[in-house]
Amino acid sequence: MKQFLNVVLSYTFSAINNVHKHRPIGLANSDGMAGTGSLAMSFLICLVVYLILTAILQYYWLHKQSDQQLARYLLVAVFASLTVWFAEEVNATLKNDWGRFRPYELNASQTNFTSWLHPNGINGHKSFPSGHTMAGISCVIFSWFATKQRTREILWVFGVVWGILVGISRIVIGAHFLSDVTFSFFLTAAIIYIMRALYQELVSDSLKL
Repeated sequence: MKQFLNVVLSYTFSAINNVHKHRPIGLANSDGMAGTGSLAMSFLICLVVYLILTAILQYYWLHKQSDQQLARYLLVAVFASLTVWFAEEVNATLKNDWGRFRPYELNASQTNFTSWLHPNGINGHKSFPSGHTMAGISCVIFSWFATKQRTREILWVFGVVWGILVGISRIVIGAHFLSDVTFSFFLTAAIIYIMRALYQELVSDSLKL
């Protein structure tokens, strides 16, 4: 929750900074993220959001579940958290090491353009692969928590469609090339598939969702 809110606050401050500098609000700003405000403000917002979400989930969902179902949700949550963490670490590592210039960072003659197959090393440029696309397709993981097949299918389709739409939006605003988005989409999908398979393999049938 704390990490998520830090990203939200940082993007908010970056967007405001873009507006003040008369730059498009949607330009990628993860390469040089703005601050997240004071530690006290960040902690307070995190605490308030956490309490509100906990109350809502407890009232509308969790209190209706049996102890066995809660045990299942806990295991799924562990695997889901590990999946998101691993996907994020892989994405961040590739971003730093690949050093690919973003479309809007290319010079007039585009001599600094490089193929997605060509790593440039750490140089401060982070176009490849797309972090937003990774986050979008990761919404597929919400389907792991559904107990009904129909609901699981709807959440799965939503995650895929959302990942595609986010990827397209990043191309439209000039933050990524098509190859950045495509690679990120399929890489994250592969990580999700592998982690789900590990869950199915390692967790006993009596505790599976």
